[in-house]
Amino acid sequence: MQEAGSTEDVPACFSFGIVLFINAAIWRKTTMEFFNQAITVLQTLVVAIGAGLGVWGVVNLMEGYGNDNPGAKSQGMKQLMSGGGVILIGTPDHWGQAPLKKNKQSIKSL
Repeated sequence: MQEAGSTEDVPACFSFGIVLFINAAIWRKTTMEFFNQAITVLQTLVVAIGAGLGVWGVVNLMEGYGNDNPGAKSQGMKQLMSGGGVILIGTPDHWGQAPLKKNKQSIKSL
């Protein structure tokens, strides 16, 4: 029989807590790896869609200049510019992460 205030179960509870903490850390790591990989795949898809739209715009632009068709030239230019915009959205450097790091480094050097 255990007395009140006995510390016999403390090591077992402590080790159970450590195991729980380690399992949570492993689960978090694998979950974050999954989300990071999913974000990378989605970024690649967005850039590919933007490139396709840009190529389609170039084709329409060339067709408009070849046939002297102002409507096709206008549509081709719109598609080309929107394809470039979609590519910028899918590029992580466009989100302001790289310039922020550069600014922090330049502030630290002052």
